[in-house]
Amino acid sequence: MKVATFNTNNVNKRLANLLGWLRVAKPDVVALQELKSANAEFPKAALEKAGYSAVWCGQKLWNGVAILGDRHAQAAARCGRR
Repeated sequence: MKVATFNTNNVNKRLANLLGWLRVAKPDVVALQELKSANAEFPKAALEKAGYSAVWCGQKLWNGVAILGDRHAQAAARCGRR
């Protein structure tokens, strides 16, 4: 299993970079940081089209994290759950 991290520094502005990296690196699980995106603006559909499920906890201007899992590794976490 290949696990990786990726600092997006704004997931929507750098979505093309992220998708390109996912195609080349082919990680099973990815931890994203610095989403800088409100939850409603997270690019769930684009990531699903690329073959990844996602759970995320975003903030509009700061921080925000997500966990992506490919078809072999389903992400299993929820924002605010302990």
